Amino acid sequence: MALWSQTLADLDAAVVDVVADDAVFDAAGDGTAPVAVRGVFETPWREPEIGRLRTRVVEPTFIGFSADLGGAVSGTSLLTVDGRTYRVIDVEPGDDGMMKLVLRPE
Repeated sequence: MALWSQTLADLDAAVVDVVADDAVFDAAGDGTAPVAVRGVFETPWREPEIGRLRTRVVEPTFIGFSADLGGAVSGTSLLTVDGRTYRVIDVEPGDDGMMKLVLRPE
């Protein structure tokens, strides 16, 4: 029998695989070691609606696996999604193996 935490990790991986966006993550922010990552990219201009409830996304964010984004540094790291580069302005690690990066367009 699988542990609950492993079941949740497997579920996260399956969801990310289906709905994720491709991005390039540059932890150092200097272009020396960019890596391809996958995660959920949300922006105010692509704000999702749930029925009539607006989700009020106010800043671009990227949620991905902590293992992929673990070197993120606020104010230094860069993320490129859909050909647009963003600076990481906040790093919010979760206790579920996921990490949220709050972004600002460069």
